[in-house]
Amino acid sequence: MSQGKDKGRKRPASTAKPGKQGTPGTQGRQRSASAARSGVRGPQGPSTAAGRSTTRAASGSRRARFEQVSARPLTALHRLPRWIMVVAPGLFLFGGLVLTGPWALLGALLLLLVGLFLGWLLALAWPRLSGASRMLRLIIIVAIVGLAFFKALGRF
Repeated sequence: MSQGKDKGRKRPASTAKPGKQGTPGTQGRQRSASAARSGVRGPQGPSTAAGRSTTRAASGSRRARFEQVSARPLTALHRLPRWIMVVAPGLFLFGGLVLTGPWALLGALLLLLVGLFLGWLLALAWPRLSGASRMLRLIIIVAIVGLAFFKALGRF
């Protein structure tokens, strides 16, 4: 009988079961803390620990300069909706593979753009990737650029 009465009532925050309801605002902080540990991007962007670039090298090094130059385009890409970063390269890849005949050069250009974009992302992520991840991504980029080359020659 008492279960029926309590069914519609909310518990006060002080007596809430841990992990179920919590005090107002604590759940967001818990998620942010776990997202910061895992490096997951939230609405405010990556946490400072996960999003920090590797600046161990001297500030005048090529790597540091490359990261500085890439910061502005990455910020612009970060502001775009996430679906655009999946759909746009996918459409470029599809268009590059499908276009033939008199449009083959445009298809090669689209494939080359996808390869350059993926290569740029690979270069940025290189220090954090394992050897197997580096090789797999490099093979994919070489394959896309190779397809672009053969498409420009009219052999694909």
